[in-house]
Amino acid sequence: MGFTFPTIARTSLATLHQYDAEAHKAKIFGEHVKEYMESMQEEDPTKYEAHFSKFIAASIDADGMEDMYTNAHAKIRADPTGAPKDKKNISWARDGDEVTGDGKTVTRSKKIGLEARRAKVLAKISAAQESMMNED
Repeated sequence: MGFTFPTIARTSLATLHQYDAEAHKAKIFGEHVKEYMESMQEEDPTKYEAHFSKFIAASIDADGMEDMYTNAHAKIRADPTGAPKDKKNISWARDGDEVTGDGKTVTRSKKIGLEARRAKVLAKISAAQESMMNED
């Protein structure tokens, strides 16, 4: 007595997973993005302008997607090393929970230590216990 599991013959597995070069090429050259751009342009032009604003600024429409990727691949083949990006040299300064840098001020919670965290939890527990005692 034992378990029998249905199996698929190796020949049928090979037929299930055939390599489709055309589908692969379509993905590489952005065919799916082109279709999405076209459908969004027809359905909701304002959403299209928001999603593809950089493409619109670069004068790339749905028909120019394949050319854009072809040019990109040609540039990569010409110089595959790539140039490192320059650092932005932004220095951030902290004043309590306020962090300032690059003309922006954001609020970030300061990390507290284990003892401070335990004391905070203990204070919450004792406050909850005291409120329960006052309810009675």
